[in-house]
Amino acid sequence: MRVPQAAAAAIALLAAGLAAAPASPATASGATPANVLSGIAGYVASGTGPYSSVSTSWTQTTVACLSNADDVATWVGLDGFASSTIEQIGVDTSCASGAPVTEGWYELYPAAPIYLSPTSYPVSPGDSVSASVSASGTTMQLTLADHTHGWTYTKKVANSVAHSSAEIVVEGATGKYPNFGTLKFTGATVNGAALSAASPTAYDAANGGVIEAHTSAILGGTSFTVTWQHH
Repeated sequence: MRVPQAAAAAIALLAAGLAAAPASPATASGATPANVLSGIAGYVASGTGPYSSVSTSWTQTTVACLSNADDVATWVGLDGFASSTIEQIGVDTSCASGAPVTEGWYELYPAAPIYLSPTSYPVSPGDSVSASVSASGTTMQLTLADHTHGWTYTKKVANSVAHSSAEIVVEGATGKYPNFGTLKFTGATVNGAALSAASPTAYDAANGGVIEAHTSAILGGTSFTVTWQHH
C-alpha cells in the first residue's frame, strides 16, 4: 500500500515554513535545533536563487517498522518552499503492510505521485542510490539511480520549474517515521556547486515538541546525515 500524494504534505510544510513549527523542542540528546518542521528533516535552499538543479547520493538504510502508519521518503526536489508546485524524486519506504516496502518514486505536484515497479527498479538496504532534478531551457529532468542493482530511471518533461527553492530531505509523509537509522548524504550539490555554497537551512523534523529526526552540520561542503531519533 502506498501513501497517496506524499508531496502534498511536503508542500504544505515547506510553504508554511517555521510558522507552523513548534518552538525549540528538545532533541533526544538535549540539544536544541535552530529550525524545525513537522515531518521534514534535511536541507532547504531558498531566497538566493534561482535554483535550477539539485543532486545527492546516499546509502539506503535498513528500516524497522514501528507501526503500520510509518513511512519515510528520501528525496531531492526543486520548489515547494515558496511556490505551489514541487518537482521531486527519491525512494519511499512504507510500513502499511506491516513490513517495509521500498519503491522509487517521483512527483510533479499537483499531479499524483508515480511509483516505479520494484521488479524493474528494485531498491534494497545497503544499496548506493543517487537522485537529481534539473531544469534547463524547455526541459526538466528527474533521475533516480540504484548503482548496486545497476539501473537508472530518467523522466523528462516540459520545464515548469519556479526556481524558488531546492531540497534534500527525509520526509515522514504520514507524520510517523519508522526507525531508518542514519542516512548519510554525499556529493550534495545545488546549481552544480557544493551544497554549502547555496547557504541552505538545516531542519530537524519535530512532532508534538519532540524531535523525530536530526540533521547534522554539512561536512566538506557536500555531506551531511539525517538520524532517526523518536517515533
